[in-house]
Amino acid sequence: MTKIQPFGDRVVVEVLTPEQVVGGLVIPTSKEKSNKGLVVAVGDGKDVQSVKVNDVVIFTLGAGLNYTTDEKDYKILGIRDIVGKVVA
Repeated sequence: MTKIQPFGDRVVVEVLTPEQVVGGLVIPTSKEKSNKGLVVAVGDGKDVQSVKVNDVVIFTLGAGLNYTTDEKDYKILGIRDIVGKVVA
């Protein structure tokens, strides 16, 4: 995998595929854009302390820079584009 190191208050997330539950089975679908991603890298800015690698975050649709490699979709987001994280 190509590594991406974000600068400042930026975060790299692997965009998660939207899922649909049908009869108890989880089926990945790409009909709609996802606004959920797995944090894979965090910049060194002071405002990124609220997220860390392996957090699942929700971000604003259309935000950030799209980047595709290794058949995976990534977004490089400013911390202000992340609206929350998924907690168990």
